[in-house]
Amino acid sequence: MRLLTDNDVIGAVRVLRQILVSPAWVDLTATLELQCMELHDVAFPADAPDVAVWQRSQEVGALLSTGNRASGEGSLDHTIAE
Repeated sequence: MRLLTDNDVIGAVRVLRQILVSPAWVDLTATLELQCMELHDVAFPADAPDVAVWQRSQEVGALLSTGNRASGEGSLDHTIAE
């Protein structure tokens, strides 16, 4: 399973990564084949618009982890709804 992290939650996911490689969680992480990625890992700019980030997550087959709750034209919420 791939998890793509956008800029809104990088710190939280970095902490999660540390937990997931600890002895208590490493077996589950391996079983799930969990791969945490940031935008730079998929050759994508940190300032990319929401719609481009969503499309990139779909291209690489990843779940998108974000704290972005903005709404309106061009927002992630609007992009997913369409």
